[in-house]
Amino acid sequence: HGDGLWDVSCDVCKVMVRTIKDMVSNKKDRDDIISVAIEICKIQKIESDRICDLVVPQYSDMALGTLKDSVLSPDEICGLLLGDSCAVPYDPMVLWNITLSSRPKPPNRKRHLPDPSAPRMNVLHLTDLHLDINY
Repeated sequence: HGDGLWDVSCDVCKVMVRTIKDMVSNKKDRDDIISVAIEICKIQKIESDRICDLVVPQYSDMALGTLKDSVLSPDEICGLLLGDSCAVPYDPMVLWNITLSSRPKPPNRKRHLPDPSAPRMNVLHLTDLHLDINY
């Protein structure tokens, strides 16, 4: 018995995601979708029957909400889950296309500092600074 999801073949992942995504988009009953997901989990031996029965319902709201709102294809989802060897994962940087105006930029103007006797204001800037390597 392997490591669960990470042992799933690429083809099985795509069929599983496509089936569940289709059920979600066709507004099938939540309990029916969960039953299908549990059966796929058991038939494909993704985990033991007991784990399939317990884990699929536990994470179903999060997974179904993600699939409902996702614009990613089953190939892109499986590429993200299983890596490049399965499919090309979604890369948001590929879709960026910014057309710039052909009009020339205006010239820089010299900035004038305020008069030293002008009223001053103190500003406190608070932020949540963190590093997320996967972001």
